[in-house]
Order: sequence, then C-alpha cells, then structure tokens
Amino acid sequence: MKFKYFYVKESSLSKNELVKPIQGYSNRGGVLLAKLINGTPFTLSDGTSTKLTVQEPDLDQIKDMVNKNNFNDINNIKFEDESGNLITLGKIEKTSEFGSNKGSGGGSKQTKLVESSTAVVTAYYIVKKIKNINKLIDFIKNESEETLIGEFKSVKSNYSITSPIEDIVSLLKSDSAWVSSACWSALAIKTELKPTNNHVFHYESKEVLMIKNKAKILKAETGYSKSNINKWNPADIWMIKKDNKKLMGLMKCDTILELNSFLSESYIKDKDIVGISLKMVGNDYPAVGVYNVDVDTNADINLNKIKPNFMTKKVAITKDILLFGNDDKIKIQIRDFTATAGGKVQGEVSGNLAKAGKVGYIFMLNWMKEHIPNFKGITVYKADDIISKGDISLKFINTIYQLINKLKKKSGVDTTNINKIKRVEDLISLIDDMKETMTIEAVAQSLSSKIQALQFALYTNDDFLEFAYSYATSTVKGMSGPFIKIGN
Repeated sequence: MKFKYFYVKESSLSKNELVKPIQGYSNRGGVLLAKLINGTPFTLSDGTSTKLTVQEPDLDQIKDMVNKNNFNDINNIKFEDESGNLITLGKIEKTSEFGSNKGSGGGSKQTKLVESSTAVVTAYYIVKKIKNINKLIDFIKNESEETLIGEFKSVKSNYSITSPIEDIVSLLKSDSAWVSSACWSALAIKTELKPTNNHVFHYESKEVLMIKNKAKILKAETGYSKSNINKWNPADIWMIKKDNKKLMGLMKCDTILELNSFLSESYIKDKDIVGISLKMVGNDYPAVGVYNVDVDTNADINLNKIKPNFMTKKVAITKDILLFGNDDKIKIQIRDFTATAGGKVQGEVSGNLAKAGKVGYIFMLNWMKEHIPNFKGITVYKADDIISKGDISLKFINTIYQLINKLKKKSGVDTTNINKIKRVEDLISLIDDMKETMTIEAVAQSLSSKIQALQFALYTNDDFLEFAYSYATSTVKGMSGPFIKIGN
C-alpha cells in the first residue's frame, strides 16, 4: 500500500490546533501563551492539573509563533510541570478554553460553516478565474460583508450548501485564519483536480445524500454494516459535474466494490465525482493525499515492535500500548478515551504530527474473533472489579502482573518500560505513585484501560496492525471509497 502519512490530533494540543482561531485571541496559540504568562494551570491528558513553565527564550519563541500564526517549531519547546518533569505539547489536553466542544453542539455547527465556506470560496475562485491566491485572500479580508454576499451569490450555481451565504461570510469575516484555510484549500483543489465552470461543490446537498445513502445500503451487505459512513469515505465536500450523468450511473452499482470501482474510475478518467476531505490549513500550499483510488497498490504493513508504556515514576502514561509498523512510520495507540473505569479501548493512529483516525473496540474485537486462532476474548474491568475497600484490589493487580509477564515473552515487544516490573511489589509501588497525584477512581480508570490494551497487545500481529491502520484511516481494501485529502 502506498501510504502518505497524515495525522489529525483530536483530544490534545498540536501545532495544527494552535493555528485555529478562537474568540479573544488571534489563534489558540494565544491561549497557550496567556496561560504560561499568567501561571494558569493546564489539564494534562492523564487528568491531572499543573502549572507549566518554559525558559525565557522559549517564551519569546512562542510569542513569535503566535504573531506569525506558524507553530511548526512548537514541538521543540520544553514545558516543565511544577515537579520539574518535562511535558510534551501532546500531553496537554485541549480543554474548553482552547476550543474543545465536548458536551455541546457548537462544534458541529462551526464545522458545517467551515466546510461549506471552502465549497463556496473554491467555486468563486474557479468561476472568476482568479490567478493569484493572495489577491483572493486580501479581497475576502478587506471587502465588506455586503459585497462578499453579492459576489458569492453570483456563482451560486457552482456550489450547493445547506447554510445561508450570510453565515458563511460572517464566519470568514470573524477571523482571517478561516479565509486563509479556505483559499489555500481552493488552490490545492484547483491544482489537483482541475475543475471547470461545469463542476459544483457540494456540502450535504441532496446529491451528497444520494451518494451516502447508496453507500450505506451497499455497506450493509459487508462486515462493516455498523461502521460510521466516514469509514467508507471521510469526504467533507464533493465535486460533482453539473449534468449529474455520472451520479445517475453510480446509483446503478450493486455492491460496495462496484461503487468504489466506479468512483475510482471517475477520479482517474474525468473527475466528474470526487470526495474531498478537508483539514484546517495554514497560510501556505497544503499537503495533499489521494486514497483508495488504485487498490492494486496495496501492500502489507509489517509490525516491527510493541511498546507498552505502562507507567513512570509519579506519572501515569496514557499511551497504554503503542504498536509500530513499517520502521516506525505507522504508530497505533490503544487506550480508553473515556473517563470511566470499564470504558472500552480504541485504537488511534498517531505520530509526530497529529492523528489520523480511530478504530473502535467492537471492530478490533470482531476482527480478532475471526482471524486469531484460540482468541479468548477481552475482559473489561469496571470500577467494582478494580476497587476493593477503597483501594486497588490485590487480585486485580496480580492479573495485570501476569499479563505483563506474558507480554514480555511475546516476540517483537520493546520491554524497556516494563522491565522495571520484576515482582508484583514493583507494580504495587508504581500504582502507589499514581495514587499520590490521582483519585482512586482515576487510577481505576487508567488501570482498566491498560489491562484491556495489554490483552489486545498479546494477540497483535501484522494482519491486525494492517486492519487497524486501514480502518482508522478509511483505507480498508474493498470497503473504503476513493477520496482526496487536503491538509494535514
């Protein structure tokens, strides 16, 4: 499989998160800077809270990044917690002050407007034959809302969205970062797909719903019937030729393989129907990847090591198990992303940049049931199974200890972080360290996650790694449809 590695960070901070606009600041990096200067505590990904500090030169560098809205070097910054431990950016939780929308519907509404704005701006860019992308950026930034509404309406036959154009313009005028992202994405779409005035850019239009509903029907006949439609195709907007002839042809497909082949052929020959996945991009030409167009290029993903990040002194590592493939170019983290003991673990593709997607517990479990000989299932432990008389049960600790010893004997395991656990007393000591900075409930949740991850790791092999990676990134051979991805 010819892979291009793109990652999207969701629950923690990353350079791609920091460039995004947020009310009261030029970008989310401004929030980071203000919290460092004011000494406001940060929430870490293990649930703990601590003030963070950086050296003066690093603080000046962050100020410069905020001003330029460029955080490419942010991973070089060394953050220290109150105990002097080094904290990486990826361990800082994206809490509500950084724009997290957990528990509210605000995020989906803004996402709808952002993705629709790219459809509108791309249509305008193509129809008006604008040659210089910076002129388009300046035009949108400097013209009045009334002028932009009129200009965008003049090309309304080339976009089909569900939001009022007034809301799109309001979003673009609210922060220049949205303008840059939409315009640079438009340039990439024009360069890669070469659309004409005969193409329409769709967001959740009746044509898009026809495509998705057809895929849902055909997908129901496969082993992925319960998976999210985005696992078939994560496209946010679609480019479809105005005459809709290819769309009518697509409706005649009888299987998901036939549907995917139809879209693949369309992409290669004429690009009459193309799904486009969008990510927030900065003020430059974005990364572009094409997926699932030529399924014959697929090749094996080979597991090269399993790394259990169990615990370090005083800190509970949230990356319970890391699976590495193809010389560490692929990394999958297995852990529970909920906040309750007994929550199911997931697999998440991760790396140095950000994240690319998740594979759910039930799909990992079902794959192992079908493909792993003598698979005995995964035991999920709830709080009542872990806590006894107000403390972590010794029986439960012994169960973890036995799993660790089994994992040490498995081929391809990097035992660096678990070699310190030579006796059950060593494990008890590490759990005691966790209890110094975490509630007993938080410790139980962390251990519940780790014991599930350990069990999955024991059964992991090359085929499982390939399945988990492909499912998380919507590149499952035969099941996932063709799309082009704009941005990291």
